[in-house]
Amino acid sequence: MKTGKLTMIFVLILSLSFSVSCKKKSDDSGGGSSGNFRLVKMTGYFHNASEGYNTFIYDGTMIREICGFGFLKSTDTSYKVQIEYASGKMSVITWFVHDTTWKPTSKVDILDYAGDIPSETATTEYDASGAVMYEYRSVITYAGGQVSEEKYYVMQGLQWDLDSRNVYTYNTQGQLQKVENISAAGLLNLTTRYAWQNGVVTEEKKIPADSLMLHRNAFEYSGSKLSKASSFFYQNSTWLPSGTAEYQYDAAGNLVAELDNGYPPPDEYKTVYEYASGKGNINVFYMATGDGIWNGRPQPLPSKSSPGKRFIHEPGFTTPK
Repeated sequence: MKTGKLTMIFVLILSLSFSVSCKKKSDDSGGGSSGNFRLVKMTGYFHNASEGYNTFIYDGTMIREICGFGFLKSTDTSYKVQIEYASGKMSVITWFVHDTTWKPTSKVDILDYAGDIPSETATTEYDASGAVMYEYRSVITYAGGQVSEEKYYVMQGLQWDLDSRNVYTYNTQGQLQKVENISAAGLLNLTTRYAWQNGVVTEEKKIPADSLMLHRNAFEYSGSKLSKASSFFYQNSTWLPSGTAEYQYDAAGNLVAELDNGYPPPDEYKTVYEYASGKGNINVFYMATGDGIWNGRPQPLPSKSSPGKRFIHEPGFTTPK
């Protein structure tokens, strides 16, 4: 179940192939207390055949570089992601592709924070010559500790023009009930509604303004942890399956595997996560490059129990201690 901006970023990272500048640092394995874990490797499989893997390189507790080893056959290309800091906070994230030289493909500037959470970002995408193709910006507004609105802007000429905005609505218990995506002209594009049971989300339903296509995600749990997410689309008065994702955890509570199955079978993918002891801040990377919000509150991604691509659309996040 690959959804939203985080999906695109994960697909890009998972397709990384060997970056010659990504060198193993002496503290890659951590060194923190035994109660702390950080993501150090992600491996992707298709029908049990490796599609490549990514390594996460830290400088102390700060993620500095993401390197990949891929098996892309005749189209093999090298990628890397580099992270810069200013005043101790993540400030710039840049993706590179290697042809004869390293060329940037996209860049995220973190313009502002709400505490330790990125609240304003600007993204630039480049073409093969290095010229700017697109520029867009995201600004999140908080009310009472919850996200109330997120606005998206696109660069038109020399100014930022509003493209659309998401408006978040909660019940009296602070549980997210719906998110409405509204165009710059004030027209409703999409409504996403949430159903809750025993304090967890059991259903997410996406309803376009024209109601011609509906999508639904259903969630199952094992204890407090998300164990399965199933997706459906509505056609001819029937909900038809479009995919499932199942999650496996180790005894320490870390997500160690995700099994994705599409429809019709056998569209089967698997992602395996590996950890080392130590603290890290890769959660800021995921929040800055994706949607990073669940139940209206910014969520660290990945946390001890929600690494990698366990997206905000899939409930059950916990904040690391």
